[in-house]
Amino acid sequence: MIRFRSVAVLSTLALVVSPAVATAQESLPLEEAVRRALASHPAVGAAAARSEGAEALGGVARSAWYPSLSVSAAGTRFQEPMLVAPLHGFEFTTPPEFDRTLVRGDVDLAWTLFEGGARSSRVEAADARAGSAAARVGAARQDLAARVVGSYVQLLSRREARAAQRARLEALLAERDRVNRLLAEGRAPEVERFRAEAAIARAEADLAELDAALLAGTHELARLVGVEGGVLPVERLRTVALRTPDPDAAAAEPPDAPEPGPPELVAARSELRAAEAERDVASAAWLPRLLLSGGLRSYGSSGGDFTAEWQAGVGLEYPLFTGFARSRRVAAASAAETAAREDLRAAELAVADRADRALEAVRGAAASAEALAIAERHQAEVVRIERLSLAEGAGVQTDYLRAEAELAETRAARARAVNLHVAARAELARARGELTPDWIRRNLESLP
Repeated sequence: MIRFRSVAVLSTLALVVSPAVATAQESLPLEEAVRRALASHPAVGAAAARSEGAEALGGVARSAWYPSLSVSAAGTRFQEPMLVAPLHGFEFTTPPEFDRTLVRGDVDLAWTLFEGGARSSRVEAADARAGSAAARVGAARQDLAARVVGSYVQLLSRREARAAQRARLEALLAERDRVNRLLAEGRAPEVERFRAEAAIARAEADLAELDAALLAGTHELARLVGVEGGVLPVERLRTVALRTPDPDAAAAEPPDAPEPGPPELVAARSELRAAEAERDVASAAWLPRLLLSGGLRSYGSSGGDFTAEWQAGVGLEYPLFTGFARSRRVAAASAAETAAREDLRAAELAVADRADRALEAVRGAAASAEALAIAERHQAEVVRIERLSLAEGAGVQTDYLRAEAELAETRAARARAVNLHVAARAELARARGELTPDWIRRNLESLP
């Protein structure tokens, strides 16, 4: 009994959990854990910031449709007197003004009238990249939600395995007490006490291993959901059950929103549109540019005699030779478009493979959980019978100890299969691009 109490105390200290503390703290359902993770995790924050940046770059691309207006001013000191006013003619009776200081102010207005479609293509590319960045925000959110679900249900499995080991340890301690009574009466061999002690030591070792795994899992989940101090007592978690346990029903569920597929596919399609637009931008360099310009010029001297005049003009710009840069830019943009198209195909294959694996995992976990539930009932009956046989002196101790160990393993395996079923359903929703807090609320139930 002393050994069991020491292990229990160490387990309690390691997990920073006690019944009084657990009841005093509010529970943390799975849906709430996912919401807290989505609100605080840096992976989502970084993706959202990149999306905002991509939206801003779209505004930069659109600004090319507007004229540019700029002002400038300068004062220049010359060694010798210099013209300080426009010279549009020369008359001997009114000589031009000279001064060593020239003060000039300019207002310039410019607008590109035609650029071969490059501006609209740049806007299209920027919008496509903004769409890709927004889709990656959705992907980051769903990846994080899947991580939280996986970590949460894994902790539930370990918690139930720990409870099964505790029940086994209590049964083994009771068996040791029975053997000690029989030894005192001279009705049992010493080897039975050794067997009981060995089984107790093994159960305590298994319990310590589960405690360590629980501690690591609670730290992981605490970091995911943003719990201050990284301490999340496992008793705060609530058992999760599926509202629709049929695996085929999971595959037939309608999506949460009429989105065109998983975020990875949305991002890949957007990247392809951006690459196509960038190719059009490169091709536009083969066409001339037509520019409009206008300005107001002001000239004066240090004496302040200022003269102003306006200007307006139309310009045509076409580079005759660029060292083959235009054709190479077009070739590079075409290669990037091909790569984006192949990336989309690869993303479609990856999403299809993930969905197939997730659906098979759902069906396998459901079948395993059902079979292990039956096995647990039968194994519990075996333990009951073996215990009665021992009490009546007709049983074999090794059979009872083996039955207790198998019952604990079966209970842990059944809990693991049930929670794997939940995680597999969440992964299936992730593969289809549907894993949101609303999906969790509609498909998963937190039990008291």
